[in-house]
Amino acid sequence: MTGKNTIIPVDRMSCWINDSLISDGSSINAKHKLVVFVDSMACSGCYLKNMSIWNDFIELEEVKDFKIFFIFAPPKININSLQNSFYMTGLTHPIYIDSSYCFLKNNPHIPKEPMYHTFLLDENNNIILVGSPLRNTKIEKLFLDILDEKLGPKEGEPMK
Repeated sequence: MTGKNTIIPVDRMSCWINDSLISDGSSINAKHKLVVFVDSMACSGCYLKNMSIWNDFIELEEVKDFKIFFIFAPPKININSLQNSFYMTGLTHPIYIDSSYCFLKNNPHIPKEPMYHTFLLDENNNIILVGSPLRNTKIEKLFLDILDEKLGPKEGEPMK
């Protein structure tokens, strides 16, 4: 997967934030993007209920030219249920709903196994790191090192 160009078709997905459906393509221009893809085989509602585990990484968006794209591709039958779960979380970070499954159609290089559904893209949308920084401390360190190298240290943090 590493080195493969990845398309994030935000224009063909719904963007939910707070209690609204919005059109938000501004994040697509971030220098680095972390894609967190939740496919139709996963329990989207369950994933939404645990979104707070991403808070430390979401905070990085404030100090880096970096955005997280949470992309959910729920089964069509579960969209209303997902919408209810989303509103109950009080989540203030946008999520993208891929009801037409265009993300995988545009990116056939992404394997079906969920362990490959979290990855970091560079400024050219090429995959530079695969794996979740939540579940693996080595991936987390690599992820933070890449952001520091490419985008500079966090505000107030000394240069390495």
